Amino acid sequence: MFDPHWQHPTIRHFWWPAFETIAAWFIETETRRRAGIETSHAEVEGSIDLAAPAGDVTFGARADRIDRLAGGGLAVLDYKTGETPSKAKVAGRRRTQLLVEAVIAAHGGFEGSTPMM
Repeated sequence: MFDPHWQHPTIRHFWWPAFETIAAWFIETETRRRAGIETSHAEVEGSIDLAAPAGDVTFGARADRIDRLAGGGLAVLDYKTGETPSKAKVAGRRRTQLLVEAVIAAHGGFEGSTPMM
């Protein structure tokens, strides 16, 4: 996969070391995380219907990954390619993707899930 690009100096000297660092971190983190996972599912679609004054509203989402934890509960993961949203943006409800996914998951709205509430 990398062979066609290996001769490019920027890739060889900048991007490859960055890739190695990220890959090492991911492998270490994922190895630790997997020890507590019962099952793991990727790209899971789900939705929840909520009653609103003007009529029901359906919220839908696609979770990058949902892990059912061995000790009970779920972990909803969202892989980002950009920067992590600040606490202010999350608190100000301007970054709500994980919140919506957590509500859907808690109510068993993802394929193959059962309500956690």
